[in-house]
Amino acid sequence: MTKNEIISEVASTTNLTRSQAIKAYDAIFKSIQKSLIKGESVSLRGFATIKVVKTKERISYLHGKQVPIPACTTARLKLSMELKKQMNQ
Repeated sequence: MTKNEIISEVASTTNLTRSQAIKAYDAIFKSIQKSLIKGESVSLRGFATIKVVKTKERISYLHGKQVPIPACTTARLKLSMELKKQMNQ
């Protein structure tokens, strides 16, 4: 599902105009981004939890040569049990 498809779905199910749905979409995802940038977890009950994790520096191999992968901060998504059950029915 793309951004435009999500916006169209939100607009049709909530009786919002398309421009209002775009504003709502942007506001939701900007607030999620701000929280993740601050290092905070985001919990979307019934959907998923997004946690900020720091990875250690490690060595990988490419064509038999060692390639260093620097430490970084990334996000991990963990789906809720409810969603997993619904997906597996």
